[in-house]
Amino acid sequence: MFFLMDEKMLFRLSIACTLLGLVALFVISETVGSGEASIKDIDSSFLDRKVSVSGAVTSVNEKESLWMIELGGDNSTIDVVVFKGGNAYMHEESLDGSAFEPGNFIEVEGLVSEWHGSLQITASTVRFK
Repeated sequence: MFFLMDEKMLFRLSIACTLLGLVALFVISETVGSGEASIKDIDSSFLDRKVSVSGAVTSVNEKESLWMIELGGDNSTIDVVVFKGGNAYMHEESLDGSAFEPGNFIEVEGLVSEWHGSLQITASTVRFK
């Protein structure tokens, strides 16, 4: 049997499908990362984007509420901020920062931001290699 829809019902159906599609796109964009980036390629076009980088810890500055880590690779460096007791999830290590020693290799996933004119990554995930 053939089902007939009036214009009002068709309009409501199209609005519902549009909203559902937008919600799906938002969820997908939040769960899919931008992939591995090279430290030397991170510039202002990466601002407010989630990136994943890996490299060697070149220096560590421990503050009361965070670790400021300089991560080196590809003849470039970038600052990484890891908040103590924050949202950063550290794999396979204690949360005391003992693995943040110069020379150790880590992989960081986080949001690129600018602080006092310099780019930095605020870590959401840290993996120790």
